[in-house]
Amino acid sequence: LGVSVGSPGFLAPDQAVGGVAAEPADVFSLAALLVHAATGHGPFSRAGEEIPAATLMYRVVHEEPDLTGVPPELVPLLTACLAKDPAARPTAAQLSSRLEESAGPVGRWPEECPTALAGHLTETEQAARTVVDLAAPAGQESALPTIAADTVPAAPNAPGRHLRPAWLLTTAVATVAVTGAVVAAVHFGTQRSSAESPPPAQGQPTASTTPQKTPSASAQQPQDTGAALKVIQATFELATGESVGTDARTLTMQQDGNLVAADQDHTARWATMTAGEGNSARFQTDGNLVVYNSDGQPLWASQTDGHQGAVLVFQADGNIVIKSGDTVLWAAGTEG
Repeated sequence: LGVSVGSPGFLAPDQAVGGVAAEPADVFSLAALLVHAATGHGPFSRAGEEIPAATLMYRVVHEEPDLTGVPPELVPLLTACLAKDPAARPTAAQLSSRLEESAGPVGRWPEECPTALAGHLTETEQAARTVVDLAAPAGQESALPTIAADTVPAAPNAPGRHLRPAWLLTTAVATVAVTGAVVAAVHFGTQRSSAESPPPAQGQPTASTTPQKTPSASAQQPQDTGAALKVIQATFELATGESVGTDARTLTMQQDGNLVAADQDHTARWATMTAGEGNSARFQTDGNLVVYNSDGQPLWASQTDGHQGAVLVFQADGNIVIKSGDTVLWAAGTEG
């Protein structure tokens, strides 16, 4: 089980490919949030655009940010914060200093605001202190299961510099964004019905928003929505730099180790978000599509093992699916 925490489009590329979430990643996420505040959309999406999370994460890792609509005086700073190389981004202290330098005069709240905010704060504190009785009625078992989890001690508060009121709001917004982050997990199934699908090794690279059995955010169950244009039987392997597909969709094992489904114009529609030199993709006789690193360790899997005779299908509607008979086991969600 590999876990990366973050919201697609705001998660730093170094964290998305399995790196450590350190200060440079926070700077990247804050810059992405500021772009959204200034333009109404993130630096890797367009206004009103609805795209799969995997496509959005692919853009974060491989494409440059779109800062159209950002105030000109902020473009150089946000460009530096959104650099792909963590070492090229300013530190949090440098970012704060440069933002303060560019800030205008500090405004004042209207007189009625402090009173309203104080009342809201009181209500919130009372709600937080309220103890909810979840005890089940006598003779019945509670419907709430007990989940054991590792306890992670909180890091001690580090002394911080005083922020002007204008930036307290920015800090609050950033805190809410981080608190509401999406947790995306890569799970490779602990029970394998075929020796072809070994369990992942400890410490293997992981990626966020990795598509699993149903990677399309809009479909809870894969659907058979198109006739087959190409049917691939197992065993089939894509080495680095190799592609397979139709005129509408291609599946490519890129040089950077990412398995990507793309349109005719090479626009990415889906990706495993894996990385590493020498990676390969293999559609196995057990029905599982797996990305392996150069050491033979699995980095991503469709989790469709246990289906001997399954086929990988490129459909006329643009979707790429794995089918066993008439049953769709997995879909990339690239139709349309």
